[in-house]
Amino acid sequence: MLTKLNYFLNKFILLWFIAFFASTAYNQEINELYSDSKKLLEISYDQALAGNFDESIESTQKSLNYLYRIFLTQTNQRPENRIKNLLNSNRNSLYQIIDFDYNNDEFDYYKSLSKCYESLAAVYYNKNELTASLDYYILAEFTLRYSMTDSVDLEQKIAAAEKIMSIYEVFIGITHELLPTIDSNSQVKYVYASMAMADRSRQQVLQNLIGNATSEKYGYTFIPQSFQNELSIDYLDFEANNSLKTIRKYQGNVLSFFVSDESIYYWIYSENYGVDMGKLHNQGLHSVVQDVKNNIYKNEEKLDIALAKLTNYVAPPSLNNLVHTSDLIIIPHGILNSVPFELIKIYGTNQSIGEKFTVSYAPSLTTLYQLEYNKRLYLAARLNNLKSDATIFDEKMSDSIWYAKYNSVFELFDLNSKYLLDSIVLVGNPIMPEFKEDQDDLPIKLSPREKSDEEVMAISGILRNSVILNSQETETEIKKFMPKASLVHFATHSGSYSDKNEVLKSWIALSPDNSNNGFLTVEELLSGEIAPLRAELVVLSACETSGGQITNSEGTIGLQWALLSAGAFRVIASQWSVPDAATKDLMISFYEHWLHDEDIPTIAQSLKRAKKDMSIKPKYHHPKYWAAFQLIGVR
Repeated sequence: MLTKLNYFLNKFILLWFIAFFASTAYNQEINELYSDSKKLLEISYDQALAGNFDESIESTQKSLNYLYRIFLTQTNQRPENRIKNLLNSNRNSLYQIIDFDYNNDEFDYYKSLSKCYESLAAVYYNKNELTASLDYYILAEFTLRYSMTDSVDLEQKIAAAEKIMSIYEVFIGITHELLPTIDSNSQVKYVYASMAMADRSRQQVLQNLIGNATSEKYGYTFIPQSFQNELSIDYLDFEANNSLKTIRKYQGNVLSFFVSDESIYYWIYSENYGVDMGKLHNQGLHSVVQDVKNNIYKNEEKLDIALAKLTNYVAPPSLNNLVHTSDLIIIPHGILNSVPFELIKIYGTNQSIGEKFTVSYAPSLTTLYQLEYNKRLYLAARLNNLKSDATIFDEKMSDSIWYAKYNSVFELFDLNSKYLLDSIVLVGNPIMPEFKEDQDDLPIKLSPREKSDEEVMAISGILRNSVILNSQETETEIKKFMPKASLVHFATHSGSYSDKNEVLKSWIALSPDNSNNGFLTVEELLSGEIAPLRAELVVLSACETSGGQITNSEGTIGLQWALLSAGAFRVIASQWSVPDAATKDLMISFYEHWLHDEDIPTIAQSLKRAKKDMSIKPKYHHPKYWAAFQLIGVR
């Protein structure tokens, strides 16, 4: 028995040693391939600096081939014909590699791939082969964006997204340089491609969060894109046009931005005008934006001067080519998220953007398309539930009649969200919680907002038939009811933090209870603690609720960002503090227009009318009383 045991033990040890040495040899092979790849890439850099571009391309391609061989070794694809097929095309290689989740403790595989693609792109640019350069930047961007999926928490995801920003900046700059050298048809394609690349530069994290909320609510995810098609200018052209579908539906216009270190790139789109790309300087932009923020309350003359300066940065003359009074969706970038666009005069005119257009804001074109898509999923589910409601549909009607009626009601509901208001959360002047700025500070009870009581009572009367939660309800009850609500209105205090270490603590004040401290935070909205929202509109009638951490990749991360992430279709938020009385009057005017104007205005149109009502009143003439509030999301 002992002899037999020794035999099996010795055999196990022998097999373990064989496996160990095989594994060691295998890892050594992988590390040698990576080392050879790294050396060749360094050689290619030196060759490029010396102006030997063709040699640099050859060295970089060899460096890439070593990286591809790592993939082949990992997947046991050893036959020589498979290697030749893989090494023949960078695109084919990447198509296969993205389906294989490869991690290595010694080096970042995807970052190494991206460095090679970026190197090739830079060399082709120096050879003045701009289209080839753009092709390789597409591969580099895709590789790094794909690697973002490994990031775990929000801060890691945002940091990963910020690292790709330089690729977007270079791609957009080269595209703008290329345009004068190509024919008009190609120009349009490359303008759309650059618009799509600018759109990819932002809101990747937000899009994933909205997708998660959608999947949980409806069992669907946002329309998946095929990796096989992403790696080309033609696909970027398609991507931009696909995202513009919802805007074409209601003849809207788009003004989208990308802010680089030296320039501001913009894209203007409308169905009647087409698409245009331009470039403006950004020297002094940050100080001008700061002047606007500093003087919104302090000095009206200095405010007007700062707003006039902003015209040169963000209101190009081509805005005059767009249809008067139509919708304008503004997609800011970076520091431009702090700009009150509606107050800025269009270049060469005495008319402001807010006077000429009905303005709303979107985090990105893709996010807007995603929100519209989610809204239609919600409408379809809602209308299917209504089929048995005899007050709306006759149960005996034929399927064909039902389908026709379904479509007509679908379009009606899609036109205006007021038809979808059922369960509503109104919170005004809650029993305020105690607030501590720092852990060691003594708690301070937040002061009441007495005018918000009047605000909520007036809105309640305008709504007429609603299920309402008010200041007597605690944070626990409100969090439980929010996912069921089609309208959520908070008239209370709020706090926004711009520091990345504090932004998740940004809050809305509610009544505390034994389970919750009375502060509904960004972190809670993102955590999944609250079920996904279905709100047509969330109104943050409080101070600086559109504030937060300004990033290039995700815009402003704060309360409005978190609410969209949680499933809300739209958010109204404020850029600065507005006195309670003015806020109350603006909100009452907004709801009156939205719910009772005979021409059935959209939410964006209703907000514009409310702002105009305020501006013609002598006591509210100054824009500090009404221009702070923005509509973000579906118009």
